[in-house]
Amino acid sequence: MKKPLKHKGFVNMGLEQVLPAEHIIGIFDLDSVTVQKDSRGFINAAQKNGEIRDVTTDLPVTFVLCDGTEQKQSVLLTSFSLSTLHTHLTRQFP
Repeated sequence: MKKPLKHKGFVNMGLEQVLPAEHIIGIFDLDSVTVQKDSRGFINAAQKNGEIRDVTTDLPVTFVLCDGTEQKQSVLLTSFSLSTLHTHLTRQFP
């Protein structure tokens, strides 16, 4: 079993939107999760509740589930891939 990432600092989500890493609950590929009925329902409910923020001018490929921002759960849509966001989370600076 993989250890959870314990990254401190901020992660670039796109369009000058940065997020404290500790507020990230999960990162999901939109193509993979929207195939599932429950996942589509979750995204639709988040959209109806005003919890989705689009941080891209391109087609979103990933969504990031966050907690603790603005005192409510939110979903960020980004054009960054899973691997790019993983790199942002695990990058070590001197």
